[in-house]
Amino acid sequence: MDAKAVQLHPDFPIVYGKYQMTSDWAINLPVEFNRRIEDGSLVLWRPGFTIWIDARNNDQNQTVDAQLEWLKTLISKDAFDIQETSDKGVNLLTYRLNESMGDDRVPALHCFAVSSTGYVSLAIYFDKEDDLKAALSIAKGLVHGTAT
Repeated sequence: MDAKAVQLHPDFPIVYGKYQMTSDWAINLPVEFNRRIEDGSLVLWRPGFTIWIDARNNDQNQTVDAQLEWLKTLISKDAFDIQETSDKGVNLLTYRLNESMGDDRVPALHCFAVSSTGYVSLAIYFDKEDDLKAALSIAKGLVHGTAT
C-alpha cells in the first residue's frame, strides 16, 4: 500500500495509527483511511484498498476453540491460502477468496480474529497483489483490548 499523498474523501473522518474500534478491539493502521458505517459495518477505505469490519460478542460463552471451529464452517469451499496463527491472546484465521465483482480487484483477504470475548471479521479488498503484505499486516495488527 502506497503511503504517498492520496486523495482521501474530505466529507468523512480520517483514522490512522492505533484506532480503537470497539471497547474490546483496536486495529493498527499503517496509513490514513477514511471511516464510515455502512450496513452496520465499520468501513475503512482509501483509493484501491477497503476494509469491511464487523465485531461480535461471545454471547454463547464459547471457548476460543469452539468459536474458531464454528467460524471455519463459514469459509467458502473456494477459499485458499488458509492460515491460523495465535499471538498476544488473539487467534487469527485468514484466507483468500476470489470474489467476482466485475472490477480489477485481486483475491480478497478475509480474517477472523478470535478472543475469549468474541471475534472481529475483516474483509480486505485491494487492487494490487503487492498490497497483500499490507493487508496481512493490518490483520495481524488487530489488538484485543485497548490500543497501546
